[in-house]
Amino acid sequence: MSSAEGKIPVLLLLPLLPGLVLGGLWLFALILWNPAGEVEAFLERPYSLDVTDRKGRILQILPLEEGMRREFVPLEELPGELVQLLIQAEDRRFYRHGGVDIPAMVRAAWLLVREGEIVSGASTITMQLARIISPHRASLTGKLREMVQARWLELYFSKDRILELWINNIPYGRNTEGVVSASRVYFGREPLFLTRGEAAVMAVLPRSPSAYDP
Repeated sequence: MSSAEGKIPVLLLLPLLPGLVLGGLWLFALILWNPAGEVEAFLERPYSLDVTDRKGRILQILPLEEGMRREFVPLEELPGELVQLLIQAEDRRFYRHGGVDIPAMVRAAWLLVREGEIVSGASTITMQLARIISPHRASLTGKLREMVQARWLELYFSKDRILELWINNIPYGRNTEGVVSASRVYFGREPLFLTRGEAAVMAVLPRSPSAYDP
């Protein structure tokens, strides 16, 4: 066999090299930041206990340790308008990406370069849920970890399940997590009875609870 013939298979593999390298990096990152154990613990976290009368009317909501209020309500029981407002406020392409919104990240990077400061965020709802499940410091490494774990969540859960977990665990300030408990704390009633304006406030509050606190 001539030397030229021996090089042909190697040359054929060159176009595949970038994909192989990226695949190897992805596998390494997934092993390093695999969230399976943290997700399992997160799914078992406690929620506030609703004490009701015989007709199902709430008499009292028992807070968790340190006064934390966090109630769980299935996605289908939440007002559709409120759910859509939350999606529009935080992640308009939620049902069209795989956990990481590349166009949004490119746009955020461009605005950062142009304006010299963060103008637009690029964290998807799935990335935010990953950060709630696995808290970490804000850094480049932390953002990469979010991206890897967000992709894992997208492969493991349905979109609606991810949305449901996120909505019920978003930090809202005032020692409150989840849209249902926040609705009671801020407006004194369940999400079903919020006005459109109040629902809009609930949609933007997670961005900065202290700044948007009504």
